[in-house]
Amino acid sequence: MTVDHGLQPGSDVRAAEVVLRLRELGLDPVDSVAVTVGRTGGPEAAARDARYAALDTAAERHGAAAVLLGHTRDDQAETVLLGLARGSGIRSLSGMAAVSGTGGRYRRPFLELDRQTARKACMVQSLPVWDDPHNADPAYTRSRLRHEGLPALEKALGKGVVEALARTAQLSRDDADALDTWAAQAEATVRDAAGLLECAKLYALPPPCAAASCAGPPSPPEPPPVRCSPATSRKSTG
Repeated sequence: MTVDHGLQPGSDVRAAEVVLRLRELGLDPVDSVAVTVGRTGGPEAAARDARYAALDTAAERHGAAAVLLGHTRDDQAETVLLGLARGSGIRSLSGMAAVSGTGGRYRRPFLELDRQTARKACMVQSLPVWDDPHNADPAYTRSRLRHEGLPALEKALGKGVVEALARTAQLSRDDADALDTWAAQAEATVRDAAGLLECAKLYALPPPCAAASCAGPPSPPEPPPVRCSPATSRKSTG
């Protein structure tokens, strides 16, 4: 499937060429979907939202078990750097998951491959590679990062920056997943029959490091517990 965002002249012609190429490869069915890109969140975010909405609709229409996406390790590194620039938390720094979406619909099988290897693989199989002009347009933040930011980092720090950022993404994802799991387990133990949080039970929870049995320097003394009355507890939790 190819999505025509309609953001540049001749995009419909290009989409038709992609459809023809896919059919020549023996793929069936093949879809070309034109979308309307809004303005919410900026042009890159709006295009992404429109694209994923079209992919979701197509997947449901065809009963697809999965949607395979072509993101590479370089894309992952760019995503991590963009998150760092925004001052994002650990979940954002974990980048793109290999499996995501409702029911694990979206799969990214090339996340451990660099962009150049993917390009070479296409050339070896005589598959034409097309570079979207927007990917080289400095008007877009990711484009500037790709052509200016990352090369500057590799020049200053040496090769391996992309690999290191991708590794950071995986480590961040592991940490975020673990924290989410512990939080979900703990939540089930700190609510009363009405579903309201109980302050005493919250205070009694062990710190995450103790729950994970991790070694490290001793924690600073804990502050005295906050005593919550039932009325206060109910008010604070809505």
